[in-house]
Order: sequence, then structure tokens, then C-alpha cells
Amino acid sequence: MDNYERLIAEYPEEICLYLEATYSEGMMSEGGTIAVERMFRGVALNHKCLLEIGFGLGGAAFTPAGQ
Repeated sequence: MDNYERLIAEYPEEICLYLEATYSEGMMSEGGTIAVERMFRGVALNHKCLLEIGFGLGGAAFTPAGQ
């Protein structure tokens, strides 16, 4: 089984769609974009990079707070 097959087995599309419908687009866990906004409240992110490792679909990197 290659990496792509492993990824699909672990995160089938129907599960990803269900989680996104529950927590918001790109998110696979509780909190969604609201949690990301709280996490970065008061932190100046202009001209900075965000490294996201192991956070599901990468939703945190694409929220307005993470941009």
C-alpha cells in the first residue's frame, strides 16, 4: 500500500466531508475557525509564516487568522 492509498484508507472522502460539515471547511476537529482565531488573538501575523504539522486537512493554515 503506497502513501496515497494509506491516506485514503485513513481519511475516506465521506468522513472528510462529514467532519467539514460539522466543524467548517478544511477542519476535521472541534473548534474549527473559531478556535484558530482564538489561538492567534493578539498575535501579529503580518509577514510571518505558519508551519502546520499533523492537523488533518490543513484548515488552520487557510483560515483568515492563519493567513
